[in-house]
Formats: sequence, structure tokens, C-alpha cells
Amino acid sequence: TQALALPALAGARIVAGHAGHDRVVERVNVMEVPDILPWVKPKELLLTTGYPLRHSPSPLTDLIADLDRAGLSAIAIKPHRYLGDLPPELLAAADALGFPVIELPEGVAFDDILTDVLSDVLDRQSAVLARADHVHRTLAQIALEGGGLAELAAELANILGGPVLVTTPDGRVLAEHGADAVRHLPCFDAATGPDADHRLRTEAEQPGLTAHHGTQHALVPIVAGRVDHGRLVAFAGRRAFDAADVAALERAATVAALSVVKQLAVAAVEDKYRADFLRDLLTGRLDDLQSAAAHAATLGWDITPGRAPAGRPQNGRRGTGQYAGQQAGQQAGQQAGQQAGQQAGQYGAATTGGSGAAAQAPAGDNATATSADAATQAAAAAAASVAGTISAAATTANTIGQNTPDSTAAHAIAAATATGRLDSVVSRSAPATQA
Repeated sequence: TQALALPALAGARIVAGHAGHDRVVERVNVMEVPDILPWVKPKELLLTTGYPLRHSPSPLTDLIADLDRAGLSAIAIKPHRYLGDLPPELLAAADALGFPVIELPEGVAFDDILTDVLSDVLDRQSAVLARADHVHRTLAQIALEGGGLAELAAELANILGGPVLVTTPDGRVLAEHGADAVRHLPCFDAATGPDADHRLRTEAEQPGLTAHHGTQHALVPIVAGRVDHGRLVAFAGRRAFDAADVAALERAATVAALSVVKQLAVAAVEDKYRADFLRDLLTGRLDDLQSAAAHAATLGWDITPGRAPAGRPQNGRRGTGQYAGQQAGQQAGQQAGQQAGQQAGQYGAATTGGSGAAAQAPAGDNATATSADAATQAAAAAAASVAGTISAAATTANTIGQNTPDSTAAHAIAAATATGRLDSVVSRSAPATQA
């Protein structure tokens, strides 16, 4: 329909196959030989005078079905000079297939049609590229200024005029803007309650344009280095999406991939520093507890040594260690109580062993326990906490406080529990205690 609005096609009209009026035209070809099929391509507008078929118009009827199967957009015929009126059977075949047949005026020149149509196609493609480049530059600037996925989603929602989500490969939302308006759609898991995550059903959603209950959305994967990092989804708001919006979203996915990779790199470095600190703490390499507590605070942990309660020894390393053990056990219990449900399944096999070790930890008056033994028990108590055996962890922490000449290992329980990464803690602490 848009092609018929071009100056060169003034006076042209669709005479059959009106159902296909919205087919996309990306190329133009001219039919000068009867065996044109090897030379046509999808989304072409085929121009002909009918001269190659002038002796027998009947093959033109068969040609309509062949062109439709080849994916052409339409055929434009200048019929009166060589064919006369178009045969009724040709028009009936075009109507049945929804394949547009355009009748051209006698005075139109094919070169004018070629120029106008191809110029319009190139202008539209240039607009698509310009829009995608604008989105890429805008989002890249946000990323260079330190913005994360939340900022990218907000800016992309402003550009496209609708809600935007960034999810993991399995559909868990990492960042979003305006998504509350579309969570009722069937592309999300049905969930109730304030803590419902409304996971996007990525296993059922295909890349490209899709519509649910009249709401259109575009989905593209977020990929970097052949690794699938998630999905970028935009929902149509003020207007319907087209190919230009999908191209813009693909550019945005590239910037989102860079942001995800940056976050993973930062997290890897932070994990290394946390693991090194816990290793030094568990093996007793940190002599100054105040400095260790200050270092832990920069990592987001609070392991500040507490004061002994009334009736407990105010001086002496044994009393401080005992109280620190109790405090560490309480902190481990509080934090693990919130995280155990999620982490128990993740650390299942490892923590089961840890729970047994914690439950069998010596509770007597073994005053000669070494720092290495205390570190081993600390790791076991931390693992027991995550598994949900809070009482066993607290008992072990108290035992460490009674049997250790200093409170370093007791405070290590709190740090090990707070981090939520006990796999690295246990694996790093075990060789150290054996040494």
C-alpha cells in the first residue's frame, strides 16, 4: 500500500489478492523471460508487460502460485499492450492466495518505478540504521558513565515508549522499568503475593516480535563471547513496534551484554578478596582483630568484637573468646535462618557433612585446642548454620570460645556465615588447617 503512494505508481491499483496488501517490498525485479523463477528473490516486486507470455496467457495463472511460493511481495502488470484484459482465472488464483496483482497504467515507465521504489527502500533502511545507532550511542554513554542495567532499562523505556525488562536466561528479572503494567500477561509466570518474582517464561518466548492479549513485545537475547547472559524485552506502549525497533533493541542488547560482563568481572575480583580475607581469618594470620573488623566492614560484614556481659570475665583471653563464640553463634543463627532455605539446596551435600561435624564437635574442657582445630570447627559450624542446624552451630561456636586462647576463630564463624559463599570458605580453610 505504501509503495502505491509513490509518484511513479500514481494510477496503479490492486485488482486481485487484496488480502496481501501489507506485504513488505525490499527489492524490485523485471520479468523479461518466461523462466523467471530462478532469478527472483523473496520480498520482491516483480514488474512485467506480459510480453514473455503473450502467445499464451494461461501460464501466467500458474506463475502466480510459483511466485507466491517463492515469497515475492506482488506482481505489477502492464496488460493492455500484449495481454489485453487480465484473465479471470488469474485474478481468482491471486485472490485465493492473497497474492497482490497490481495493474499499471499504460504510460508508466519501469525505470521510474525502479528509482522510486528502491529510493524509498533505501531511505527506510537508513532510518532504521540511524535509529539503531542513536540507541547504541545513548546507552553506550550511560555504560561509560558507570550506569548499570537499571539505568539502561530506564533509558531504553524512554526511547521506545514502553516497559523494558532485563532478565537472566531462565527469566528471572535483573532490572526493569515500568514492568508492573505488563506482569499480568501470559508471558510471565502467574504469581501472587508481594514477594512474587513474576519470572518471564523465556522457554516459551521466541526472539523477535510477539503479541499477547493485544500487547506487542520484542525480545532479543543478550549474548557475549558465545555465552547466553539473558534476555532484553521491550513492550509496545505509545505505538506498535516495527523492524526499526527490533534493530534498536538488538543494539541495546550489545550494550547490556557489556554491562553484564562488567558486573561479572567486578564480582569475580570481589569474591577473590573476600575469599583471601576469610582464609587469613580462619587460619589465624590476622593478629589485630580491630583491623580485621575494619577490613571486614569494607566487604559488607560486621565482625566487630563484642563486650563480655555482666558476670563474665572482663579480662583474659579465655573470657573474650567464650563470649565471642556465643555472639558468633547467634549471628550465624540469625543470618542463616534467613538464607538457609535458599542455600541448603545449593550446598546440599557439602553442608550435610558439615552438620555432622558440627554436631560431633567436642564440648568438654579441652583447653589445649589449637588454632588449626578451631579453624576447622569454625568452618564446620558455618556450614552447619547454612544447612539449618542453627543450634548445632551455636553450640560449636560456644565450644570454640571456651577452648581457644583467642577469639579469632570465633569471629571467623560470623564472617563465614555472613558471606553466603561457604563453598569457597570450606574448600580454602580445610587445607590450611591440615597444614
